[in-house]
Amino acid sequence: MYRLWIVTAVICLLCGFTTNAADIVVSDVELPNLRWGTQEASFTITNNSNHYKFISVVSEMEFEGTYLNPSRSTRSNYLVFDGETTTITPEITVPGNYGKARIKVKIYDVVDTLDPIFENQKVYEQPFFVSYHAPETAAPYLQERVDMPPRVNQHPDFDSEFSRILLLMIEEGKLPNEIARLLECDVQFVSSKITSLMAKNYIVNLGDVYTTEFPVITVEEAEQLRPIAERMADSLTSIVTRRMPAYDSLITALEAEGKMPDDTNAFAHGGTILYHKYPMISGVLMWYDLGSAFITENRPLRVFERTDLCNAFIRPYMYAIQGGDYFQGRHFYHERSTGPSVSILFGDTLPAITCEKDFALQGRYNRKARWQVDQGYIPEAFMLDTVLARQATAVFSQQVQPLLRPLYMDVLKVAKENRHTGVSLGYRWYFWNLTATLAVDRLIENKVIARRGNGQFKMEAYDLGFKQ
Repeated sequence: MYRLWIVTAVICLLCGFTTNAADIVVSDVELPNLRWGTQEASFTITNNSNHYKFISVVSEMEFEGTYLNPSRSTRSNYLVFDGETTTITPEITVPGNYGKARIKVKIYDVVDTLDPIFENQKVYEQPFFVSYHAPETAAPYLQERVDMPPRVNQHPDFDSEFSRILLLMIEEGKLPNEIARLLECDVQFVSSKITSLMAKNYIVNLGDVYTTEFPVITVEEAEQLRPIAERMADSLTSIVTRRMPAYDSLITALEAEGKMPDDTNAFAHGGTILYHKYPMISGVLMWYDLGSAFITENRPLRVFERTDLCNAFIRPYMYAIQGGDYFQGRHFYHERSTGPSVSILFGDTLPAITCEKDFALQGRYNRKARWQVDQGYIPEAFMLDTVLARQATAVFSQQVQPLLRPLYMDVLKVAKENRHTGVSLGYRWYFWNLTATLAVDRLIENKVIARRGNGQFKMEAYDLGFKQ
């Protein structure tokens, strides 16, 4: 699979507890196999104390220095009786990736295996430094990056180079044996990955061949779509620029009618956001209004409604796009409903999000995982009076709406030329993200609007006029 270099180091940690160090004796950790997949480490541990010990072993692997840097962590627990020497074989998960990786095997003397682990319980640590080099037969699939939708990019299903290459090879009709031969990896590893993606209906077996259940857009297809997105972005830029005086006049009229707050920063008033053109144009107009019109035909655009931002199981909105940042939009839009209220999270870049550690387990049980936005991406909050917002966006959208159907037909033509049966929700989402990103960037460049803060906004709406 690769030429493999391994450097090891051993760190024995007394952690201030001399007795513990004497009680627990650990041999060097051996890693006989570091090929992609689930592998086993091996070491012996001796309990010299007069009572049994609970031992937790944490195996960590992290890639660094490539455009995809997947990491995996596995914890396993063992009971070692007093006076006993036993061989322990913890699992190490090796994601399918190329480049440099760091492995750490950490051993903890814990009170209870269900408790959190603390650094002062660590009695031994052994790091390994590994390099995985791609075979020449993988080179054609690594020339162009393959990206997934926002948040799916970070999920373990698709956060490694192998998981992206696999999609391209499946689209070419390749079977597990041929994929394993080209990538010089184990057939079992390839088959296991395909099986896990089939469980989520990302891939289906059509008898003698596999196929993806979402569009995989090649770089050649992306090159056809980019000019269409640019033309639409030019139209959006022109309409917003030309109609901005009418927007300002509308706000003046709403003020005269007493429908706008006296303070342009009045948080509790749902019309305050109309004073702030950047979130109104980039978020409310481009996504709440026009985005839902193009992608879901005016139904609520709730991509993550049945999942969460950590598990990101969004099969109807799935896609893969080859070609890197040039063919990708940067915007992030997350709309969700909670009873009578609706919340919108919009960012002109993808916000960094921290997920609870067992988010994947929560997803397997169909429970939504907890997450929080990282400090640098905390959104500015607004209340949203959707009746006022609709009046404001209509200033622009009335002239944009007639362009959406011809736009859809242009996109459909490209999709069919590239053997897609139609334009899925994911295909539309991908295309609109590129279009909206280009339009907002041009409006900023032309000084029609100015970027505000960190470009992250949260809007809470309670109005019955909101789309349900």
